[in-house]
Amino acid sequence: MIYESQGKPVVYCLLNPKDSVQYLRVSRSFIFRGNPGTGEISPDSLILDQDFYAYLELEKPDGTRDIHYFEITDLTRRDSGLFPVEGLVIFKTNCKVEGGKEYGLYINFPNLPKLIAGSVTVVNPVTILDPNPLPGREITLLDDQGYLVRWTKSIQFAVYQPVIRFIFLEGNRNFQIIKEVDCPQQLVYGDSENAILTNFVNGAGFLNDLVTNLAPPDSGMQRKIIGFDLLLTTGGPELSVFIRSGQNAVASFTGLDEYSNLDGAVGIYASQTFSGTFNNRFSDLTINYLAGNEKTRHLGFLKFNEDFHP
Repeated sequence: MIYESQGKPVVYCLLNPKDSVQYLRVSRSFIFRGNPGTGEISPDSLILDQDFYAYLELEKPDGTRDIHYFEITDLTRRDSGLFPVEGLVIFKTNCKVEGGKEYGLYINFPNLPKLIAGSVTVVNPVTILDPNPLPGREITLLDDQGYLVRWTKSIQFAVYQPVIRFIFLEGNRNFQIIKEVDCPQQLVYGDSENAILTNFVNGAGFLNDLVTNLAPPDSGMQRKIIGFDLLLTTGGPELSVFIRSGQNAVASFTGLDEYSNLDGAVGIYASQTFSGTFNNRFSDLTINYLAGNEKTRHLGFLKFNEDFHP
């Protein structure tokens, strides 16, 4: 059962300088007795039953302040699992935040004794150094050959998530469609003094990811490799600490002792941004290897000099 209690406000807000709209999620925590996996959670258990207002604030060099108030949004996509669809309250504000600048988040609950507050310096996008789609540049990934991704560090203590998006055509000579498979790489923590960070893409692991996430094509269909995009998410130091704390979204809604950088609330107020390099090419050697290797030949890839048959 859920203990009857007002609980503590739970707040999540990730500022993104690549977006013109910022989002805020607000609910409340509760104490659960018994096994959360078997108990029935009331749909209104996370809903805050009191009025409040929230805003972002930027202090300018001249002492003036830009204030952007949040308003409730009509988003329909929600978390799954233990979180009732109708129980998550999401707000938005039309505000373009800038990297390197500090923004305050303030939430005023009239029935609470103090204002919920936090501040964060927005991370800057990074520059990806390699892969870089230079003319003639090709990447080779084999079972026994990997590849080193390199990028500039945004700030110290940030966390990075590289993703290789594998792109190919599927169909026959008369009709093809473009398809994609995302292969996430390990998280990289930028807490060293190095100005450039790296992530080694293990060739055998990459092939295993393709086999795991890509089913063979339908009968009569073939696939021709186009290349890949590298997508890189950068999270600020608050996210780095939050992830390393070992907590996750489920724990943050069922307890009161999780890491939080907000005064008066459970949750996380941080920033993230995205970078990418696109239309990177695989070497002919890699394409032929994927087409003929025992591990991947069932995936239906054509060799680099082959074309779709009728």
